[in-house]
Amino acid sequence: MLTQFIGVASAIIGEFGCSDEVLLDALTGRTAFRGSLPFDLPSSMADIEASREDVPFDMAVPLFRAGFGLKLNAGLTPTSLS
Repeated sequence: MLTQFIGVASAIIGEFGCSDEVLLDALTGRTAFRGSLPFDLPSSMADIEASREDVPFDMAVPLFRAGFGLKLNAGLTPTSLS
């Protein structure tokens, strides 16, 4: 559950197997940075309990929809926020 971090954190980054060097380059602006969610993030425990685990995109009111993400040019210049 990430709802508690909305309004507190400027960004939350999840990585799925990239090297520490690649992540550091992206976070320091040495290289372009982009990413998008492959799934909906729930907004509440009720959303989790009501969703069917075998049906994708089954949450009524997700915190963020699949595809939401951030794209930054090298130097940390925003290009888009989906």
